[in-house]
Amino acid sequence: MASSSSIDSLDDLPEDGLDLGSFDDLFGAEADAGATRIAPAPEPAPEPTPQPQKRKKPARLKLSYRRLESLVREYRANLAEGGSFVKTNRPLRSGRECCIILQAPGLDEPLSIPGVVAWSSADEPNATKAGMHIDYTLSDEERSSLQAQLSGLG
Repeated sequence: MASSSSIDSLDDLPEDGLDLGSFDDLFGAEADAGATRIAPAPEPAPEPTPQPQKRKKPARLKLSYRRLESLVREYRANLAEGGSFVKTNRPLRSGRECCIILQAPGLDEPLSIPGVVAWSSADEPNATKAGMHIDYTLSDEERSSLQAQLSGLG
C-alpha cells in the first residue's frame, strides 16, 4: 500500500506523480466485487469534412403587367434607382439572389433583371409592409441594353 503522507499544494507533488496504489489497496477487495467499472471514453468522432456550400439557383420572380406602358414607366424609374420594391406575402430572405422576369402584353420575350434581396420583411418581425427590396446586379452594359429595350417599347 502507498505510504501515508500529506500534500498541501500541487507544488508538493513529486515530479513523477503520486502512486495511490491499487483499487483493492484503497477500497478493499469487497468494494471491488460490487464496483461498477467505468469504460474508457470512446474515441472522439472524426471531424466532418466541410462540404462546399451548395449555391442556390437564383429565385425566379415572375411579374406580369396588364399594360406595357405601366411596365415601361415603372422600370425606367427603377433602373435609375438601381432596384425595386416587390410587394409579396412570401418574401425571400436578405442576401438571396434572384431574377425578376417581367411580362406584359406586346413583349415578344420577357425581360430579365438579375438582382439580390437587399431588405426583406421576412427578416423584420415588425415590418410595416410585406415584401422585399431588390438591388439590381446589372453590369453597365446590361443596364444600357435594358434601358434601350424599354425606350423602344414606349
